[in-house]
Amino acid sequence: MPVYYEPYVSTQVLANFTWGTPAGGPIRTVIDTGSPGFWVWGPNATVNSGSPYLFVPGPCNRTAEPFFDWPASSTHTGQTTGAASYAYGGNGKIISCPFGLNDTLSFGNSDYPPLPNQQVSICDYAIIKDRSCSIYYDKSILGLSPYIGSGPRFRDNLHTSGLVADSIYSMWFGAFPDDVNDPQAGTLLFGAVPDPSHYTGNLVTVKQTQPDSGFYYAALPEVRATRIDDPDADSQVIEVQTPPSGIIPDCLVDSGTHGLTFPLDAADLQAKTGLVENAPFVNLAYPAPCNDIPMGATLDLVFADEKTGEKVTLKLPYRSMVQGPGSQNKSICSLGLQVQDPTCVLGGTFYAGAVVVHDDAGKTLSFAQGGK
Repeated sequence: MPVYYEPYVSTQVLANFTWGTPAGGPIRTVIDTGSPGFWVWGPNATVNSGSPYLFVPGPCNRTAEPFFDWPASSTHTGQTTGAASYAYGGNGKIISCPFGLNDTLSFGNSDYPPLPNQQVSICDYAIIKDRSCSIYYDKSILGLSPYIGSGPRFRDNLHTSGLVADSIYSMWFGAFPDDVNDPQAGTLLFGAVPDPSHYTGNLVTVKQTQPDSGFYYAALPEVRATRIDDPDADSQVIEVQTPPSGIIPDCLVDSGTHGLTFPLDAADLQAKTGLVENAPFVNLAYPAPCNDIPMGATLDLVFADEKTGEKVTLKLPYRSMVQGPGSQNKSICSLGLQVQDPTCVLGGTFYAGAVVVHDDAGKTLSFAQGGK
């Protein structure tokens, strides 16, 4: 399945799907290893916002676009699942879907054949906790986490229909584009581990630290960096800042979450990298325009294989961390990098720089250097 990463659009992993016969779309879809279920807007769906309170409708209603016009498709089935709802961001975004059906899922790319008879929830209402009447909203989400709840089971359906023989799935991306405005092409592979030609060095395997949670977690890696004004110097370890709880968090590995979040000491990271605060925001920035960031300027994550102890260093370019509006100073580049946080999240930016293999049966994750 073709996927892409385009940080000025979103620091999540995305795909462009078309549905039905004739194919309608494309519909920008979030590829989300941090949630289950698969949904898309149907005709005349409403997105509500404007309220700062949970579960309280606001004054703003918009018609969701684009949408899957399933009545116009000659290949859609009747209803195949009942009602489902999906909650995100601590219930700050709730999607309601009265039913699900099956139809042909296509990718607008002749190298990737269509998948017939795929099940998806058809959604008609969302309530988003936000004062804005123009808040961005998701157009569709393909959830890939171990299945919990109700609604379509995309990975399970691939397995039961015989399209794949193994529950393993992998994701990797090609070379980083020369222009930060351009998308980075990637592949989502079901049922197999990628060929070594898609990564640099070795693939190391780590334990899932919370395998029964329904999400993918790994232990916090060692984080290293080199000063951006002295790229030939040895990298230095960035100090961890222990949260008030006294517990070092595991890292949620989630392609549907934006950017990167770490429990790192902000002052230590800035001193050892030369990154700056993106005041008045909480994220960091690179002290140059985004397209001037050298490709070799990276934040490095070190993971050790659970059995052999072999270490792999994943170099995540600052260029892949750039994000859209969020910097008031045009001489710096706002990064989707937040530190001094009590949590750790390896979001879409992590996937753009790494090869990631998800093994539910073995309760492991495997990583290698991507961007090849």
